[in-house]
Amino acid sequence: MAIDESDDGTACHPDIGCGLGLACVDGRCVGCADSADCMEGEACVLQHCLLEEMVSCVGRTDCGADELCVLSGVSGDARGNSEMHSFCMSNRSGFDQVETAEIQEIQNNIQDVPQFRMSSRQVLTNEIQQ
Repeated sequence: MAIDESDDGTACHPDIGCGLGLACVDGRCVGCADSADCMEGEACVLQHCLLEEMVSCVGRTDCGADELCVLSGVSGDARGNSEMHSFCMSNRSGFDQVETAEIQEIQNNIQDVPQFRMSSRQVLTNEIQQ
């Protein structure tokens, strides 16, 4: 959920805040730069203001070696952040996460399946022989 930096933001009042978890900075709804830009009880995560209790990571450094800090998405409330949370998620594909032993077992099982399909040449040869 990248923030469009070319947009100077909609007008806002700091006591009311902005939708989409944005911060009200200098009377404009923009992505936060740090938690000081957010409302009380919120923390800045990936340019969005999240409720502090919904923050599991603030950036990639809070996650493991092969993980990224991501946001769950905006919620349906006026502020757009009541259910939004941050969490670490693997940046590897599902197949990359399969253990080598599991891959070997899958390959062995595939090799054990008999091949029933005949080539068109085999079909023609069988028909001629009959």
